[in-house]
Amino acid sequence: MAATYSLLCLVPLVQGAVAVEVRCGDVCHPGTGWRGDPDAWQWLPLAALGAAVFAAAIVLLAGLLRRSRRLTRAALVISVGCWCGLSALALSSP
Repeated sequence: MAATYSLLCLVPLVQGAVAVEVRCGDVCHPGTGWRGDPDAWQWLPLAALGAAVFAAAIVLLAGLLRRSRRLTRAALVISVGCWCGLSALALSSP
């Protein structure tokens, strides 16, 4: 299960990296909110939160391998917090 979770945590890492690299691509239009602005501040936190979820997955896996409940719980809390941050950014006004 931990390996599956770790693989699932690759999704926001890749998604964040692609979002920062591509940003809004060829569909940038003024007045369409932050998704249409390649210089919007939201792009950097999107990538940072994706990287944080990935790092938390690695810490979670290490905690499971070391059988450390404290490390595992901390990784889960950080991961859930980052997922909430990613959701908040994704749902923020366009």
